[in-house]
Amino acid sequence: PGLGVTATQNNKSIIMGNLQFMKSFNLDVPELGTVATRVYLSINDEFVGFLTLTDKIKESAAYTIQTLKNTGKNIILASGDNQQVVEHVAEQLGIQQYYSQITPQEKFSLITDLQSMGRKVLMIGDGINDAPALTQSNISMAIGQGSDISIEASKITLLRPDLMSILDSIKLSEVTSRIIKQNLFWAFFYNLLLIPIAAGALYPVFSIINFNPTNLSFIFGDTGFLNPVMAAFAMAFSSITVISNSLRIKNFNP
Repeated sequence: PGLGVTATQNNKSIIMGNLQFMKSFNLDVPELGTVATRVYLSINDEFVGFLTLTDKIKESAAYTIQTLKNTGKNIILASGDNQQVVEHVAEQLGIQQYYSQITPQEKFSLITDLQSMGRKVLMIGDGINDAPALTQSNISMAIGQGSDISIEASKITLLRPDLMSILDSIKLSEVTSRIIKQNLFWAFFYNLLLIPIAAGALYPVFSIINFNPTNLSFIFGDTGFLNPVMAAFAMAFSSITVISNSLRIKNFNP
C-alpha cells in the first residue's frame, strides 16, 4: 500500500508505481533526480514511461509551521514522496525531522513510537495513506478537500484548505478548555459554599452571635436554614452562570 499497483489486461502485465515499487520487480527504470514525484509505468516488464507530479506548497504553510514551532511544538514531515521532493519541501518550510518514501504502516508505526515516548501526537493528513496514522494519533485533523477515508478517520475536519485553520483550531481548543475549567471551578466552589448553608451550617453561628434570622426570613426562613425558594433560585443561578460562560465560545474570533 502506498507504493503502486499491478494489473493484467489483454494478457499484458501492467505495473505502475514509484521507483521503490518498480525496483521490487527488478525493473530497469531511470532514476531522475529532479524535485518532483514520479509515477513509473511498465508493460510486460518493459519500462514505457512515467508521469511527473508536482504539488505547490500552500502559501500559509511556512507561517503555520513557524508559529507551531514558536509554541514549542516538534514538527515532523512524513511523506510517501521520494527523498528529493521531501527534502526540498522540508528545507522550504524549515522542518528538520522528515521521512521520505514512507508507507501507511510506517506512518502508523511512527505515531506509535512517538506515543511510547510519552508524546501527544497531532496528525494532519488528507490522503488515503494517512488514514491508519490519523486513527492512531491522539488528535487528528483532515483537510476538508482530502479523501473521504482520511476525513472519516479524523477527529477534526478542517473545512477550509487554508492551513491557518490548524492554528485557529488549536486556539479554539485552548479557549474551550479554559472555559471548561472555569465552569468546573465555579460549580465546585458554588456548591461547596451554598450546600452547607442550605443544610443549616449558619444556624449555630446565629446562636453564637445572637442573631435572629427572622430579620432575613426571605433568605433563611425562621430557623436559620436556607429558604427552599431561595435555594431553588440559587441552583438556577448556578446553571445560568455556567451556560452564560459557555456561550462566550460563540464570540471566538481567531
